[in-house]
Amino acid sequence: MAERIKAPEKDLTLQEPLGDMKEILWANIIDSINDVWPYIQIIFEKKELVKMATEAIHKTVEELGNKLE
Repeated sequence: MAERIKAPEKDLTLQEPLGDMKEILWANIIDSINDVWPYIQIIFEKKELVKMATEAIHKTVEELGNKLE
């Protein structure tokens, strides 16, 4: 009899449904990150290129002595 009562009690705890929901949510989060990650990498690459170009511009301006032609 005690075993028959334990089974329904376990079903009422919602541990399994909540665990399933967590797995689904994390899977969706990971999929979303994987979808946008290439674009994030491109943004960082372009940011680095802009930084390098800005440094080159400043260096050139210093070499020319701030003279405009």
